[in-house]
Amino acid sequence: LISLGFPQNARGLFDEWKKVMQPDAKPEEDEAKDKDKKKGGKDDKKDKKKDGKDKKDDKKDSKGKDDKKDDKEEDLDSFKVTKKVELVWSGVGADEYAFQLLNMGPQMTRLTGAQKDSRVNFSPDKWQRDLIDIVDNEESALVVAPTASGKTFIGYYVMDKVLRFDNQGIAVYVAPSKALVNQVSAEIYARFGKKIYPAHSKQELLGVFLKDFNSAG
Repeated sequence: LISLGFPQNARGLFDEWKKVMQPDAKPEEDEAKDKDKKKGGKDDKKDKKKDGKDKKDDKKDSKGKDDKKDDKEEDLDSFKVTKKVELVWSGVGADEYAFQLLNMGPQMTRLTGAQKDSRVNFSPDKWQRDLIDIVDNEESALVVAPTASGKTFIGYYVMDKVLRFDNQGIAVYVAPSKALVNQVSAEIYARFGKKIYPAHSKQELLGVFLKDFNSAG
């Protein structure tokens, strides 16, 4: 990673690796304390008598554990890259995080409060659930987010609600290019092609309006 221009990411991964290799022992200590609290009566009296001796032993044990912990930490730090690494690619530039946001969005894990929601068939992020709530409350929203961040789903969610409500509702989807219009049209037919209108209805599932083409005639 460092040779590719991601030193900060390399440092973060190393720190996470150290945490995995050197887990904290506090959970075990807490568990032992809980077990001690459950004991009562005679055991408590015996424990009080042994407190003086136990404290001395604990000091020795803790000192020994601390020494071992320090040794292990030094061993792990020996794997840290401290010397200067020659770059094999200079395309990342000075800001590696900006490079990731601009070019690696689809590959990045989104840790933004994803939870299951019965209204959609995936686990939406917090902002996506808020957007679904806005639509359900028949309110308006303007969404500004990077490519591949998960915006388009709300358009299909709105279409589904409109088509289920009655045969007169209309949802407008605006696309920036003819290629994207064709892609969205195919997706709409795939998702909602089973929608059936009455025989006398003049409504259609989809209408395409382009500069050089109008499906309505």
